[in-house]
Amino acid sequence: MLAAGIKHTALIVTTSNAIGLGLTAAFETHKLTDLVGVGSFVLATASLSHKYGVFTKPVNIRVALINSMVMIWGTRLASHLFSRVLHTHEDKRLSSFFKEKNEGWLDKQKSFYPVKLAGFWLIQTLWGIIVLTPVSLINSVKGNKSMGLLSVLPIVTGFAGIFIESLADHQKNVFRSDSSNDGKVCNIGLYEYVRYPNYLGEMIVWWSIYFASIPLLSPLQSIISIISPSFITYLLLKVSGIPLLEISSKQKYGNGKYAKEYEQYVNEYDEEFSELDKLNWDVEEKSIERATEDGYWLETGTCIIDKPDGVELRFEFSLTDGEPDEILATPYDKNDYEMSNCFPFSF
Repeated sequence: MLAAGIKHTALIVTTSNAIGLGLTAAFETHKLTDLVGVGSFVLATASLSHKYGVFTKPVNIRVALINSMVMIWGTRLASHLFSRVLHTHEDKRLSSFFKEKNEGWLDKQKSFYPVKLAGFWLIQTLWGIIVLTPVSLINSVKGNKSMGLLSVLPIVTGFAGIFIESLADHQKNVFRSDSSNDGKVCNIGLYEYVRYPNYLGEMIVWWSIYFASIPLLSPLQSIISIISPSFITYLLLKVSGIPLLEISSKQKYGNGKYAKEYEQYVNEYDEEFSELDKLNWDVEEKSIERATEDGYWLETGTCIIDKPDGVELRFEFSLTDGEPDEILATPYDKNDYEMSNCFPFSF
């Protein structure tokens, strides 16, 4: 009986993603991936709610709240991602899966379209089925257990996670909509305190769903279900979330452009610079701004200073024939760097 919930979820998620893959391959569009991927969470949860009468009398309050949490999270995130891709017209994560100009289908020397694309959609399908495991299991449970304080807490944190993720996305949209912020890293609102508050909110949501589900699950099912928050946490921290954004950030802003102001750096690492250090820091930032605006440097690179406290600080230097030539500026004394730790970065 309990396995029936997982089978039902797998059917809905697989069908949704199969249709999404077909349309994406046929029209060669980037616009459907997140809409269908996240949207399948909403469809599967709504279908489970209908199949097992979650919202019919007598209402299973715990399951109804968890299902509502998933559907609100999925609807909000899918609409946000869909709106974003309509504005940008492409999802850079998927560029390597699509054909280049004049490329045919099944060209192994290039994108191998649409085989590699299908592999991406397969992973997205498995993501949906795996992450929805606790939701699939609790929907097929009969009976209605009372909710104590410990049961209410993860429900509250789950909806708080949705709020955090939604607010973070809104704040980044506001920041990006201001043309004066072009070329800058978002550092307003929640981003002033957390580098990726949207991902933090998403992880809070799914860990909350897991803990809220435990009272309805057997010990074995609880162990199996922990794959849900663990999997999404791993993806965000190690695979498709932060790592891709870090790469994109380096390509967009350059390794030598500091993501934090001087005061933020001091607060983060709890150390003070002398007035000369502060002056050098300002010179560094102004040098980068000048190079970006006027194109004075044809090539720049990045060096890493390993301080005794373990802090790694990057700064720019000019290149001559691909070799480090002159350090432009650094908040530290130049005796603290070694040219062997320098890596070319051209833009």
